[in-house]
Amino acid sequence: MSSEEKSQDLMGKISSLLVTPWGQWLFPLGIVAIVAGLLTLIPVWQLVILAGLIGGILASKRTIAFLAGFFGTFVTWGMYFLIMQLKFGTGIIPLQFSALIFGNESIGPFFWIIFSLIGGIISGSAGWIGYILKSQFLPQFLSADE
Repeated sequence: MSSEEKSQDLMGKISSLLVTPWGQWLFPLGIVAIVAGLLTLIPVWQLVILAGLIGGILASKRTIAFLAGFFGTFVTWGMYFLIMQLKFGTGIIPLQFSALIFGNESIGPFFWIIFSLIGGIISGSAGWIGYILKSQFLPQFLSADE
């Protein structure tokens, strides 16, 4: 079997996986998680919108677009905050928020969950917008059972 036949066989397996329900869900989710993870390294959190837009464009249904954006960013930011928590201890920002809102710093680590939820909602909304843009400009790529 030549290398060209092997690559065509691999592409056939990948394309057959993408049409399954799990493939329709996991592919945009994985792309959003990778892009959000890479963009987390840049100190501009607003770029999470870009990760959601990419996931929304890749998704085949609007619910998948929102959920892939939401969970991809939520999990990525949650892992990032967990790593920062384990490596450096509680960060100063959640401690300041906790002291300002509740009067003590003991609730500070829970703000990481709140920050991850906000990032997930922003990215999920961007995913939905990405799906809407795809439906307006590229309707031939929409799922037939929508």
